[in-house]
Amino acid sequence: MAGMTRPRLVLVALAASAAVLLGGCGPLPWTPEARQHNEWIASLHFSQSQAIEGFDDSEYVIDGGDGVREFIDLLEEHGVRASTYAGPDTSGCTGGMSTRLEIVFHGAGPHDLTIDSCGLADDTFEVEANAFFAAWREENPDVGLPNGQISAITFSQHQAIEGFDDGEYRQDDLAEIARFVDVLEEYGVQVPSYDDPADDPCDGGLSAEATIEYVQTDLVADILIDGCTVDDGFSAAALDLLTEWREDLSAG
Repeated sequence: MAGMTRPRLVLVALAASAAVLLGGCGPLPWTPEARQHNEWIASLHFSQSQAIEGFDDSEYVIDGGDGVREFIDLLEEHGVRASTYAGPDTSGCTGGMSTRLEIVFHGAGPHDLTIDSCGLADDTFEVEANAFFAAWREENPDVGLPNGQISAITFSQHQAIEGFDDGEYRQDDLAEIARFVDVLEEYGVQVPSYDDPADDPCDGGLSAEATIEYVQTDLVADILIDGCTVDDGFSAAALDLLTEWREDLSAG
């Protein structure tokens, strides 16, 4: 009889142990949202804005490394959990800096938030966070959203010719996107920080406006390409490719 009852006792003990573990730890974080812990931050996609002429509002990416670790330390120092952060009411305050931030987590979905430090004290999380991103942006002027992560391009072209096709087109064929990336890399261009050399469009010249989309983020980068007065090499090559796309897409 003793030999027959032992397995039952083992099963009862295991069940009791499981109940203690689950009861003591609470529900396990099965949902992606529940797994959005500070320690699981993988990368930071951000842009900043301020009411200053010529302010750099380009998109940047901090992909792992010391940058992400420093931001996690800042969150912990102020007792902030990024995924549940709700900033103070700064309505009515003008001239302050704000950061639009998309946080990508390991094994979880991304989370968007805005950090606005207008009118707040220097030792607040908002002021220190905005200063952190501003310093990183200024120290890494050539690091924008990576060219290799471009997923689609929506563009239109313009020229002072009667009947010119200035319609909007979207290119998301990966092989064609790779061709555009090759042009960027050939001329050392990072889309968010590209400054078109033409001060003013010249009469009759071809120009293009494009919105660049990237994988794993809702952030986009806008670019103006106008090689009419000054040809930096990139302008002509990019406009030739966009012209080819426009003609193919309009015919299809």
